[in-house]
Amino acid sequence: LSCHSRLLAHQTVHTGTKAFKCPECGQTFRWASNLQRHQKNHTHEKPFCCEACGQAFSLKDRLAQHRKVHTEHRPYSCGDCGKAFKQKSNLLRHQLVHTGERPFYCADCGKAFRTKENLSHHQRVHSGEKPYTCAECGKSFRWPKGFSIHRRLHLTKRFYECGHCGKGFRHLGFFTRHQRTHRHGEV
Repeated sequence: LSCHSRLLAHQTVHTGTKAFKCPECGQTFRWASNLQRHQKNHTHEKPFCCEACGQAFSLKDRLAQHRKVHTEHRPYSCGDCGKAFKQKSNLLRHQLVHTGERPFYCADCGKAFRTKENLSHHQRVHSGEKPYTCAECGKSFRWPKGFSIHRRLHLTKRFYECGHCGKGFRHLGFFTRHQRTHRHGEV
């Protein structure tokens, strides 16, 4: 890369620009390499397998991180309370509990956060941004958790189908309640 293109790439650190968008779910990334890595989540290929428990992962570094659950070695200790962690990042996050430090402030409401990531997620409340979009039905979500739960609806077979309107249900209770609406002329 030229000096100019490296400078432009570096400036995204300060501007927060995320120019690379996943066509599958709409999530955006600052770097093309992060988008490529993320896209492996959508292929559902998991070629990296844990020898200890058989759990499979799409990325080699996720397998390496997972392997730590099979060991009791916790080399990172908190100087304040003695709690030990397997990963340095978890120790650093934990230490903020003792300091009470919340250095990241929301410009809209003044609420403070421990991490830049938490602030970024919070700001979606003000902006209305919903970066996670379902490719099947177009519904958008503010948080990855809600999007993940929604996607399961499309992936899960519906066992109870209404003979009146064709609507499908996974749970008998919801199906039965729905059928009552037809009897009472509500649908």
